[in-house]
Order: sequence, then C-alpha cells, then structure tokens
Amino acid sequence: MDLLGQVERDIKRYDENGKLIIDNEFFRDNSEYIPLINQFNEETDIFSRYSSKCTTINYNDFDEETKKEILRSYFTSLGIDTLITLDKDNNLLAITIDCVDGTDDLDIISTVGSEIRPAGKNSGKVFTPIFLNNSISNIGGKIIGNNALVPVKNMQNRIGRGTGGDITGKKINNLLFVNIEKISQKDDCYYFSLEDVKQLKPTIAIHVKIVADKKSLKEYYND
Repeated sequence: MDLLGQVERDIKRYDENGKLIIDNEFFRDNSEYIPLINQFNEETDIFSRYSSKCTTINYNDFDEETKKEILRSYFTSLGIDTLITLDKDNNLLAITIDCVDGTDDLDIISTVGSEIRPAGKNSGKVFTPIFLNNSISNIGGKIIGNNALVPVKNMQNRIGRGTGGDITGKKINNLLFVNIEKISQKDDCYYFSLEDVKQLKPTIAIHVKIVADKKSLKEYYND
C-alpha cells in the first residue's frame, strides 16, 4: 500500500464542553469537512477522547462516502487534473479524480486512517479558560492572580519535534503546555503565567493511499 499523502485542516478551537467550533472562515473555505465535524460533535468530544473509558484518542469512525467527497473537492478546488506519484517499486502512477470512486471490481484509493486528532501539531493561546483552571487544579496546582503554581512532579516533559529528544516544555495535560523558557521554579513547584500556557488545536486529516498496483491502473485507464 503506497501513501499518496494526506489532506489536513486545523480546527481553530473547541468550547468548554469539548465540542468543535466551526467559524465563518472555516465554513467558507472547508465546507466539505462540516459533516465530519458534525458527526464528531454528535458522538463524542475532545475531552472524552482522553478519558480512561476511551481506548482510542483519535476519532476515525467516518462515513466512507463523506471522505471520498473531500478527496473530490481536493482535486477540484486546487484545479488538479492528474496527480503523479511513485509506488514502492519506483513506478510512476497517475491518479485522476475518477480514481476516487474506482469501480465495483477495483479499489484504487483508500482513505483508511483518516481521523480527527484532538491534539494536532499546532498550538495557540488558551481558548477554554475554565478547562485550563480545572486542569491546573486537577494536578494539585494553585492559581494566584494571573499565575499558576504547580508541583514539579505533576508536570510531564514535552519533547520538541525534530529536536533529538530535547525537552522544550512542560505539560499540564495532553492539551495544555508551557514552553520551558516561560517557566521558573520555586522550591518543588513550577511557576508560570496563565498567559504563557499554550493549547493544542485539533486537526482533521484525510489519509490518501493507493491500493491498486500499476497493472490494475493500466487496465482501468484502458477501459
């Protein structure tokens, strides 16, 4: 199975109940994703994905036709006629919008693995202040004015991407963290401003994989 790529969109935020928020800009630019977001909000929420009762953090229980519609939009919105890629044997493969549907006897593209990640790779200022306050309290921390005091033992290391294992921050939980340079230590506690806490944004990722080989594709195009 050869990975062609993935189509990703960041969702800017969610509310204090963990439900994804669709703003006007997202609705205008990514309307094809709305059914996926609505399904997520109906069946789950961001915070529940990290509860002890949830066995899978990322949510991937999407309707296949909805995912295919997003792929069609990917071709049309970017004005793509043909995508060229290599299979595992370095053979050139050409994929057109018709390949999204395939035929009754041949699947050409798979979207298995597509998901909403509650914590994507991008972060920003905190947008759920009640959740932040509760999260600090849950790990034995105290809020003093606009600052927080948290026991050192209760904050986990955050390893930076592409740093070779360097610690770049400290995590309040899987959704909230503070960059290491924004933290000071007082005895056995970390001290930081609430303004310096970062919150991870969720991401929708549609994975695109070629599941047909070169021979099958040649027969498909010849037909």
